[in-house]
Amino acid sequence: MYVVRGQCWDGATRCRHYHSTLDIVGLSFKCCPGFYWPCYECHTTVMPHDPVRYDTREESEVKCVLCGECKTQLTFSEYTATGSCPACNASFNPQCRAHYPLYFEMH
Repeated sequence: MYVVRGQCWDGATRCRHYHSTLDIVGLSFKCCPGFYWPCYECHTTVMPHDPVRYDTREESEVKCVLCGECKTQLTFSEYTATGSCPACNASFNPQCRAHYPLYFEMH
């Protein structure tokens, strides 16, 4: 089971910080298992600690991304493979690539 936390605007994980039609992913941090956040700013606003990122190499099978459209939990590889959800084909924001290092330990 999971919970989406943060300053959500809708059920598709859009928040006050990122809310375009393509901003439909929730992201999990290693420090807060079981929770998904619309963005790192929502985590920082709610939690009294810095986010601890998942390592994309060592924790590649961890479901750390939530499709806000169909609520499928994805691994980092599944999330980044095609730019859309493999379960419902909803498109993800391609500009989020610039923010990967905020959410994931990159190698």
